Amino acid sequence: MQNIINHIFGMTCDRIQEGEIDFAMNHKKCIYCAADDFEDLMAEPEKIICVEMPNVTHHAWKTLDDAKKVQRIEKALMENKVI
Repeated sequence: MQNIINHIFGMTCDRIQEGEIDFAMNHKKCIYCAADDFEDLMAEPEKIICVEMPNVTHHAWKTLDDAKKVQRIEKALMENKVI
């Protein structure tokens, strides 16, 4: 259910750097480059770094009327076999 909610929330977000925002939590991936080919044993320990992150916005979603929003949400729920 969490992945479905994250997917639907992601639909409401504007694209960042021409890419869709992926809120899926079902696999480990790099939060900076989206790579998912981690080695089993990393040679160096992970460290915390500070990076500039763009704001998540919903400008495109706000331009849709309520009927279109409901249609898109229902489609996503059907694709995920929830309804």
